[in-house]
Amino acid sequence: MQTYASRFTEYTSGSFKITSTRDDGDGEFFVSMEVSTGEPNSEPVFVDYRVREASGKNKFAVFDIIVEGVSMITTQRSEFASVITNHDVDYLISQMASKAIAAPAIGAKKN
Repeated sequence: MQTYASRFTEYTSGSFKITSTRDDGDGEFFVSMEVSTGEPNSEPVFVDYRVREASGKNKFAVFDIIVEGVSMITTQRSEFASVITNHDVDYLISQMASKAIAAPAIGAKKN
């Protein structure tokens, strides 16, 4: 998530356009958008979000981001499986904890 979030902070101009939405049932929705930099000859980036209703009506949470057809949740699941195969669950948890402590908050200002 931080990789994509940091890339999108580079988009200081341009546009974000919702191109379609779909109700997948059970409080889950699929939102497609096109992100354009506004730079001449640049291709737009297509981003899809899978969202679900969170604790209450009209509150939603993103649970997957699909950039150019690549699902972050599927990619993350594959990475976790690889780490568990090569090490174990305790190693995965310790690595996740150390990265969470070291990672700057999304949207935090850099000095």
